[in-house]
Amino acid sequence: MSERCVPLNTYLEIMMNIVGSSSSVDYMPIDEIIKTYFQYLGSWPAGLKFVCEHMCIDISKAKNRLGFAPKVSLEEGLGRNLDWMRREGMISF
Repeated sequence: MSERCVPLNTYLEIMMNIVGSSSSVDYMPIDEIIKTYFQYLGSWPAGLKFVCEHMCIDISKAKNRLGFAPKVSLEEGLGRNLDWMRREGMISF
């Protein structure tokens, strides 16, 4: 979790650093992604569109209203998540 707003591009950069990727990133309009990859998205095109247009997550509300304090950094948490996904066979790198 992060106390600052983290855009989707920043998440991508952090994940690429974790897995040691130097891949180039190609950007395309959301509607083109949906049209091109619809068969892989199942019933998720609306969810993809929402994430791409609105993803900028921060924990300020949880911190202010609930007293939440993260125990790990954003980078460590994403690293743990990617390791778990790799162990579960969801991704490979």
